[in-house]
Amino acid sequence: MKFSWSVLPCGRKATLVKLTADDIQRVHPPPISMVCTECREKYRSAARLEVRYPTKTALLELPLMIIIGFSLLVLFSDLLSSLPISLPLGTSRILFFLMAATSLTGLKMAYGELERRYAITHNLAWSLHSRTAMLSLSLILSGILAERATIFLV
Repeated sequence: MKFSWSVLPCGRKATLVKLTADDIQRVHPPPISMVCTECREKYRSAARLEVRYPTKTALLELPLMIIIGFSLLVLFSDLLSSLPISLPLGTSRILFFLMAATSLTGLKMAYGELERRYAITHNLAWSLHSRTAMLSLSLILSGILAERATIFLV
């Protein structure tokens, strides 16, 4: 169904076509009803849930990211505890703050990534298939594991 020529928000002067819920594989109609043909194809391709970060890659990279995060946190806490200076709050409190900040940063990253991806698709399994989601999960786990390990350091 073609309509008149118009200057579109994308900056093109093109023929308008109707964008339907079937075009973007949704139940409800999209908020934008008229788009150019190129934008329609972009919406259709964005609506397809294609995994570009395979599960096998995610499962291989997750332990590596956890080990690297854990090692860096334990190295930093060991360095901090071996300093000859006296800290006003105490080394154990500063280390706890460092580990809590790492885990909370991971939670914030996970929330931001899942909020963005889940809001579009309403598919949690697909939303977890991203490198950012795996990185945030590794930060959360690294912070928790390093906090448990610092008990033996201090």
